[in-house]
Order: sequence, then structure tokens, then C-alpha cells
Amino acid sequence: MNYLSRRHNQFVEIIYEKLLLRGQELQRNSSRKNVVSSKFFSRPHALSYDLDGKFIPFVAKQCVSISDGGDKVYNFDNAEQYLLDVFFVGKPLVEMELRMVQYTDDEGAVNTMLLKEKVDQEPLTREEQKQILNELGSPAAAHKCMRLLETCISFLQATGGSYIQNLGVGEKFLIEYVKDVLLMKDVDFGSHTIQSKIKLKHIDSLWKTLRDFTVKDPFENVHARYKEVLDAKDGKQLKTATKKLDLDSLVPTLQELIIQRLTEPQMSATAPIADFIGWAPVGENFMNDLSWFQHFPPKIPMSNIVDVYKLLSESHTQ
Repeated sequence: MNYLSRRHNQFVEIIYEKLLLRGQELQRNSSRKNVVSSKFFSRPHALSYDLDGKFIPFVAKQCVSISDGGDKVYNFDNAEQYLLDVFFVGKPLVEMELRMVQYTDDEGAVNTMLLKEKVDQEPLTREEQKQILNELGSPAAAHKCMRLLETCISFLQATGGSYIQNLGVGEKFLIEYVKDVLLMKDVDFGSHTIQSKIKLKHIDSLWKTLRDFTVKDPFENVHARYKEVLDAKDGKQLKTATKKLDLDSLVPTLQELIIQRLTEPQMSATAPIADFIGWAPVGENFMNDLSWFQHFPPKIPMSNIVDVYKLLSESHTQ
């Protein structure tokens, strides 16, 4: 749902931009914000068009002429304006409303999906994660550091609006960004490794490392229907498959999907886990497209997904 809502909003922002460049009144202004909550999103809010029934006939009649030399001349501006006026103008932005995990101080979580679009991300090594947690020393210090990170994430996600898709700042050191851009001159992350080695391309991995260290239970808000115990036969099959799976990619992706999408009982408990995670993006590909994912057991149901994650996570840390 997050992916679809982002794609919808990106398209709607392009519509706004086209209207602005054409000198037309924007749909969105300070007195009328055309935004709909994901809870109330329905078919009329979605982007749609009728290619064969309306658009092609319009182009044939109104957007094609014959030049003096007998060549066909196409009026693309006319066609674009028709699409805007008939199909796309008036479509709202979607505001996602998802319950997230709860932290030790009962404050909410952030969603780092948009961050990955703005700044290319790379994972920290397990050695780097352990070093940072050792330097922080306590959940309280990690929590303070995490809050500073969330300020950075919020600013990075907002930078450039929807018109700049990638900021190209991944190699910039986190401490430089905080001091030079956010002007937080006296900031202290509580870790020498963070202060000296962490770059913006590591923020997502660092934030999740701190979250897992400070959270009471990352799956606390996951619906009970997805927490059934994995039976011995499926557990043995999955354990055997772990040797052929890319756990560095699978484990963190699975964790985020569970936390962000399974707080409500919207997904059937009998549906295969493989179908649920197969369309998750991994780099430039979907998980379904990766050769190692073909070894993931295809029939383990969603009711066992939390237990599946725990087994995979244990195998990953061994």
C-alpha cells in the first residue's frame, strides 16, 4: 500500500506541476487541500483513463491534421490537455494512515520508505552495528540518538518535495549534514563510530538498528492472526531453505513488511507468505525476480509469518 500510494501521489504532483507550468489555477492551495485519508480512499479517487473508448477517438478527431505536404501532424498539447481535463484534474493526494510500533516512551515511529527514494541506502555490517550499540551502552542513549536521526530523516524526506526524486547526498557524513545543513552545532550522537564513520546512506540501517535495540516488541501491534506457531514440517523445510536464501536482504525486508502492513487483519491468514513478500522491492528488482527467492517455501501461510521471521532471523545471526 505504501508503494502504491507513493506512486499515486507522484503522479498527482506531476499533474499539479503541469497545471502550474500552463498558468492554470492549481487544484491545491492554502484554502483547499485536496487530500484524502487512506481509510476513505475509494475508486473515484484513483487515477484511471479510457484509452480505447475516449482518448484514441479524441486524438483521431482533434489532434491530427494533414500538412500542405500531405504529412500527418500531431497536436500533443491538445492531447495532454484532454487527459488532464477529462481524467486527471481533481484527483486527490493520498495520506497514508498506518499504525506503527511503540517505543519505550510510547512515542510513535517513523516510516523510512520515502527516505530510500530520496537517498540511496546501504546496510551497516553486523560488526558496525555491534560497535555502535556498545558505544551507546544503554537503550536510553540509543533512544536519544534515534530521535536525532528522525529529525534528519524528516528533513531529508521533505527536501525537494516530490520534484526531486533523488538528492544524491548518500556519501555525505551524517555529522556534517547535521552541523552544516541543520545547523545543530553542538549535536552529540553518543557514539564515536556514528560521529566519525556514518554517512547519510547508512541512516536507514542505523535507525532500524537503534529501533530494534530500544523497542519493547517490534511485533507488538501485529494482529494475532499472523502470530501462529510454525508447525514442525514447515519449520524444517524453511530451515533447510535458509542455506540458499539471501538472508541479508530477506530478513530486514520481511521485518519491515510485517511491522508496517500487518497491524490489521486485512490479509488472509491462509494466503502464502511468498505471495505477500514476492512483490517487495529489493534494490532495482522485486523479490520475485531474484533467483534465490525461488527456494523460499511457497505454501507456508501468512498465519505463521512472525514465526517465520524469527526462524530466519536466528539463522541470520548464527
